[in-house]
This record gives sequence, structure tokens and C-alpha cells, in this order.
Amino acid sequence: MKSLARHQLAYAIASGWAGATLASAATLAQGYPIQLRTLGTLQTIAFSMGKPDPGHGALASAIAAWVLSPESGAPLGRIDDEGKRVPGELLRRLASASRAEYLAADAEAIAFADAIKTISKAIDKSKKTGPKPDQRSRR
Repeated sequence: MKSLARHQLAYAIASGWAGATLASAATLAQGYPIQLRTLGTLQTIAFSMGKPDPGHGALASAIAAWVLSPESGAPLGRIDDEGKRVPGELLRRLASASRAEYLAADAEAIAFADAIKTISKAIDKSKKTGPKPDQRSRR
């Protein structure tokens, strides 16, 4: 189930973000799927790579981690080493992809951005507000 793997990775990545990176990425993620749809994955990733804001780098890295993973269906080829699933490698592969490969990678990037948008917002909100008194575990 690709959808489950996509959401699990989005949660694992977003829950690893802290402080300013989480806040920035959660805010930027709200418009990221739209950027991917309008500008395309190649241009959006390149734009994010050029920004100093930690949220841009975090989102570009998250998209690369998913699109270059075997779980995504590997539309641009499979990279087994997680450490090599980086924005620069995604950009390189997008730039040399066939039309079919690019469209498949684009669809995966958008689907992952949709997942991380919702999950990062929830994590950011929960870290800012914490549990309500009636939501604490009861003994």
C-alpha cells in the first residue's frame, strides 16, 4: 500500500523536525502541493534548494526522500541508500527524465507534499499546544 508508506514516511520525517524548521516547514507545506502543481517538481525543488529558510530545505529533502525511495515506485530509478536520496540527486534525475518518468515523479511528489502538509501542521500544532487536561492518560 503506497499510500500507507507515503504517510508513514511523512510522519517520520515531520516528527523529526524541531523548532524553527518544523514551524517554517509546516507553514510552507500548506502551499507546497500547489507550487508543485503549477511550477512542476523540478522548478519547485530547485527554488527550495536556493532558499536559506530551513523549511524550504526540509521540504525539498522530504520530497527527495520519498520520490527516490523504492516505496514510491521509484519513477526515476531506485536508490537503496537513504543517504543518497537528496534534493540534488532528485534534481539531476528530473532534469534527465523522460516525459513518462517526470510525470510519474511529479505525481508522487505532489501526493507526498499533500501528506506532509497535513501531518506537519498537526505535529506543529500539537507541539505548540500540548495535550489538553482531559486528553492525558488516566491511571
